[in-house]
Amino acid sequence: MQHTCDIVIIGIGPASLSFATAAAYGSLNILLIKQSSQEPLANPPHDSCKIALTHPSHGIMGKLSLWQHIPAEGIYPLKAPKCSRTAPPHHQLPPHTPTAKASSASSYPTHDIRRTSYQTASRQKMSTFSPAIKCRKP
Repeated sequence: MQHTCDIVIIGIGPASLSFATAAAYGSLNILLIKQSSQEPLANPPHDSCKIALTHPSHGIMGKLSLWQHIPAEGIYPLKAPKCSRTAPPHHQLPPHTPTAKASSASSYPTHDIRRTSYQTASRQKMSTFSPAIKCRKP
């Protein structure tokens, strides 16, 4: 099977799916490769894990309109977020603002972020998913 594309992404997690979505908005043809089926991406199992996001990650998800697909009942505000001293200032978390649905000072279910990232990327006409391609060292 032969593919013509601008960018190949191997391995499909929330970061690579978000990158694929952003690149597809720019009219680039994206080939996403993952050896397993798409089912665990489309419907990731509930894993009880939560993640707090940095300002840049939170902003990217907003620009890609991912927040509208994250259920509000899964978002938990962080009352006193703290980061290590070595984190750059733009990676620090702000205090929680109760008026914001999706605030940087909240934690989010990882399975919701995975599902939303996959759904958004799969709607892009410029993205192709291929579980059939195998990559190996030359």
